[in-house]
Amino acid sequence: MRYVMAVDPSLTCSGWAIFDISSNSLQAVGKIKSLSASGHSLPERYEDLQRQVSQLFLHFNLGNSDVVICESETTMIDPKAAFKVERVRGIFETLGRERGCIVPGRISPRTVQFEVGGFVESNYSVLLLSRALFRQYSRFMLILFEPLVFQ
Repeated sequence: MRYVMAVDPSLTCSGWAIFDISSNSLQAVGKIKSLSASGHSLPERYEDLQRQVSQLFLHFNLGNSDVVICESETTMIDPKAAFKVERVRGIFETLGRERGCIVPGRISPRTVQFEVGGFVESNYSVLLLSRALFRQYSRFMLILFEPLVFQ
């Protein structure tokens, strides 16, 4: 395992960060913006998003035992919006699995907000979110694989 990719999925703009496991450091952070809703059908938007996510995986050569972890569902009033975000989440997770990545589950948005000390509205929020996801994932992996490490 070399990298952990943490994802905050959205059809409009998905935030992501890639952490190096060995050095516990942030390697890259960014956003993937989808095509605008005006002038583009929903299938076209998903197709474009999938192409961009695939290019991201290729660029960082994510695969064999790297990890992809997404923020889980949040409370949404609009069920249509929830289904759209779930499809985006599915694009990241499916492409990750297809390339051999580990997709262990999802991190609760409330946990992430707690980890970063409250909801942050800034350009820095993607980085803070990603670090929180990484901390939570690292704890999960230590619990899961601790018996294997010491045997």
